[in-house]
Amino acid sequence: MGYYSQISSFTFDSLLIKQELDRAFAAFIAKARFYKEALEIYSFEEIERADGLADTHLYELSMTDYYCKHRSDHLLAEFISTVIAPGQYVQIEFAGEDSESWGYLVYPGEVFSISYCAYVDGVTLDEFITSRKSA
Repeated sequence: MGYYSQISSFTFDSLLIKQELDRAFAAFIAKARFYKEALEIYSFEEIERADGLADTHLYELSMTDYYCKHRSDHLLAEFISTVIAPGQYVQIEFAGEDSESWGYLVYPGEVFSISYCAYVDGVTLDEFITSRKSA
C-alpha cells in the first residue's frame, strides 16, 4: 500500500559534467538517512542545449515510469539544490492519485515547498463556499 503520484519531467542547469553528477547523486544516496532505495528510481540524462549556452550542462529527469510512489520527493529536491548552477532555479511538480498537487521550487542551496490552492472567481475555494453559505 502507498500513495501513487506523478512527477512532471523537468530540466536543470549544472556546472557538473555527467560523471560528476552521477557520482554526486550516488554519494547523496549513500548519505541519506532514510528512503535510500526510493531515491534510486531517479536518474538524470544530459540533453542537448538548444540555447547555445556552453558554460553549464542541461540535465533532464529520466525515469522508466513517472507515475509511482515518490517517497523521496523532498530528498530529490534537496539533491538538485546541491548541483543546480548558480543563479538558476527549477520547479518540481507532483500530482497525486487523489488529484492533490504539490511541488518544490529549488534554488542553489535552497528548497521551498509549493502548495496549490483552488480559486473560484478570484477567491480561494474555501472563501467562496463560506461566502455562499452566508448569502
